Amino acid sequence: MRKESTIFAVFLLLFAASAARAEIVRILDYHEQPPFNVLQDLPGLPGLTADVTTMLQAAENDGLSYEAVVLSRVRLNRNLESWISGNCPAEGVSCEDGWIVLWATPAWGWGEDADTRFRWVDLYPDANILLAKPGIMVDPSRPSSFTGLTIAATRGHRLPPPLDRMVTEGLVARQDGEGTHALLKRVLSDRAEFTYIMRSTISFARRHRADIATELQYVQEVTTPLSSYMLQAMIPPTRPDLEARLRTLTESPEWSKLLQRYGVDATANHPVSHSPQRAGER
Repeated sequence: MRKESTIFAVFLLLFAASAARAEIVRILDYHEQPPFNVLQDLPGLPGLTADVTTMLQAAENDGLSYEAVVLSRVRLNRNLESWISGNCPAEGVSCEDGWIVLWATPAWGWGEDADTRFRWVDLYPDANILLAKPGIMVDPSRPSSFTGLTIAATRGHRLPPPLDRMVTEGLVARQDGEGTHALLKRVLSDRAEFTYIMRSTISFARRHRADIATELQYVQEVTTPLSSYMLQAMIPPTRPDLEARLRTLTESPEWSKLLQRYGVDATANHPVSHSPQRAGER
């Protein structure tokens, strides 16, 4: 009996030591809107970020533990300041590398040469869709069509070209809001003439958000996207293990099923730009 107690005690000590060594990998996301994060109580649809975190945790993780962290872009930049500025990785500098940023692209303001300084894993193609008041003719191929108008934009997000430059030059005014509903309300209440929303967000809202689906009926959707891109995961260059784990997940049949549950058409023939556009931060 005493021998069994000793063995059990040793087992508990080993288990505790193993748990203490478990590294927490933060799954970082600054997109508060669906399909990335779903604030409403929809059974089985907590949001892509939560589901990706759960799927990574369920896989063989060799002691890794994954935690979803949703925060504003301003706070995210502050958290990753040393990486974005290029000070990490470097000898003599403490660089915490237990993180993955979901739903990003190299063009969205992660510092110089972000496309080569970080590891990137493709997630799915998406696009920014222009939504305007009826009668307002905006055309991404004619930047002059935006002149004199007001755009409703997400607070803290930098606009894609050429809108970012036009706002800086005073050619376009900007009204900030938080969330898809707030952006549409600014257009519908005549505080702005147009906005843009991610295609996947619009698709999800039409299926699961009756309030937003109704509002979408009162704006016109511009056929040509403002911009198209491949949403990717950004991973520190020092973590090939995290890249391999995420790549294994995105290449599995479960990944396609996950995207389908959220109404994401990952096979759609959208024009996608993989090359960085430095002014395109979101």
